[in-house]
Amino acid sequence: MAISLRLPRVFGAFKDTPIGELDMPTTQVRAAQPGYDPLASVSIMEQLRSATTELRTPKRLPVIGHLPIVRQFQLLGVLILTFLVFAAVMLYFDGRITTQGTTIESTATEMQMLSQRLARSSVLAGQGQPGALDAVRESRDRFQEDLNAFLNGGTVRGATLGAAQEPALVRRMHDAGHEVAVHGWDHLLQA
Repeated sequence: MAISLRLPRVFGAFKDTPIGELDMPTTQVRAAQPGYDPLASVSIMEQLRSATTELRTPKRLPVIGHLPIVRQFQLLGVLILTFLVFAAVMLYFDGRITTQGTTIESTATEMQMLSQRLARSSVLAGQGQPGALDAVRESRDRFQEDLNAFLNGGTVRGATLGAAQEPALVRRMHDAGHEVAVHGWDHLLQA
């Protein structure tokens, strides 16, 4: 039983169209599937069920993908903990090496300053300036301590330095220590 509907003439002739024969709305995005009614309300659960059939299953992990999922999580957890331990050890050694490098640089800079102070104080002591001889002794002793720390290893300003290993460097430092001992103002200190 179709109801006939008459619409007034707007841009054309009268049209008699039964209600049951109306076309599907054109604003729908999805194509009509068998059993699909775009005007019917669809529950969220039905949408999830239909969506899960369209999803692909994820790829397996390269090495451990054949294992059960619980075992995969256990192995991945162990790997994460192992890498965190490695990171902590690397941070420790990096901090230690940085501290040693900074200490070596500051000690070398101090030795440079002490050598200049020794030269200036020895000239002043040769001129008979009071207190210059004490400055020469103090500078020489501190220079010798720093040189011994470089040659033999030791603790300087709380950082432990290893003994010098490179032969050319060791030879140069021994020569510098010998220069300080022979020509380095010992004759002034004995007066």
